[in-house]
Parts: sequence; C-alpha cells; structure tokens
Amino acid sequence: MAGDGIHPNATGHWLMARQVLVALGVVRETELLKLERPSDAKLMQLIARRQHILRDAYLTDIGHKRPGMTKGLPLDEALKQATQLDEEIRKITR
Repeated sequence: MAGDGIHPNATGHWLMARQVLVALGVVRETELLKLERPSDAKLMQLIARRQHILRDAYLTDIGHKRPGMTKGLPLDEALKQATQLDEEIRKITR
C-alpha cells in the first residue's frame, strides 16, 4: 500500500478516506464493507467542495488573517450548504 514505504498508494488513500467518511458521519461503520472505491470523480468533487466551504467559513468566522484566503460564507450558511452536500455524498456512496 506504500510503494516507497512511506506514502500511501491509491488503495491506502481509499482505506483512510473510508474512515474519514465514517468520522464525518457520511457512512456508518457497518456499511464500510459494502462501500466500494468510487470511480466517479463527482464524489471527490463534492467532498472537496464541502471541505473548502467549511474551511473558508470557519477561518472567516474566527477572524483569521491568512494571506490569499477566500473570504468564507457566514458560518450558518456554510453549514447549510455542507448539509446539502452531505446528502449528495450519501446518495453516491450508497
């Protein structure tokens, strides 16, 4: 799972991603065995979009002055959008 002995290959990344999906509540632990590695790039796009929306919103909310960062949505709006994206992610992962 790590050709160079350090960095995970695609299978290693998928195993880690599965656990992240469980931790985020997108997939239940009992569903992991049924969960296949997605070939659909749409799933990865949705996850990345959710991550960017929340990252920018949280950094804006705390007043972080990180150079070059996009100003985030108000936190309540970002959470609403993240919830909608969670539903789309769940549909793809079922």
